[in-house]
Amino acid sequence: MNEALGRVLDVILGAMDMFKFWVVLYEYEQGVILRLGKVNRDLGPGIHWRAPFRIEELRFVNIRQQTSNSWDMTFPLNGSSITMSFAAVIAVSNARKVLMELNNWTSASYTITKIAIAERVNELLEADHDCYTRQTTFTADVKKHVTKRLDEIGVELKGFAFQEIAKTRAYKFFGGPAR
Repeated sequence: MNEALGRVLDVILGAMDMFKFWVVLYEYEQGVILRLGKVNRDLGPGIHWRAPFRIEELRFVNIRQQTSNSWDMTFPLNGSSITMSFAAVIAVSNARKVLMELNNWTSASYTITKIAIAERVNELLEADHDCYTRQTTFTADVKKHVTKRLDEIGVELKGFAFQEIAKTRAYKFFGGPAR
C-alpha cells in the first residue's frame, strides 16, 4: 500500500513541475532557457519566469571553481624521460557554450588540459631538450597554451602549476639498466 502511495505522490509532484512557471538559480549557477529545443536566453542568479507545460526547459551549470590534480605524465627524452604532474583550478566562463557543447564539463576540461599540456611539452622538448629546467618560463608557456585551449570550450583557467617535474631513467629489474 505504501509503495502505491509513493508512486501516486511521485506522479502528482512530477505533474506539478509541468505547471510551474518560474525557476530559481542560486548565486553559484548560470543557465540557459531552451524554448522548443532552441536557446532562447541566458540566465544569471535569481528568479526567472518561464512558459509552463515544458515549452521552455531550463539547463544550468554550477560555475564554482573546480580543482584537479594529475597523475604523472611521462615524456620521452633521449634515453630517459621527463615525468611531471600538475594542479589546475578551472571555472565556467561561458555557461551557454558549456551547456550546449559539453556533456560533462569538468571531465572534458581535465582531458583537454592534459592534451594541451602534452602537445605543448612535446613541442618545447623538440625545440630545446633542457627547456623544463627553466621552470618559470616553461610553466608560463604551457599555461598560456592550456588557457587558449580551455577558452575554446568556455572554461577559464584560474590557476595552474606543475607540482613536480623530474628527469627519470628506466631500469630493468633483472639484467641492469634499460637500453
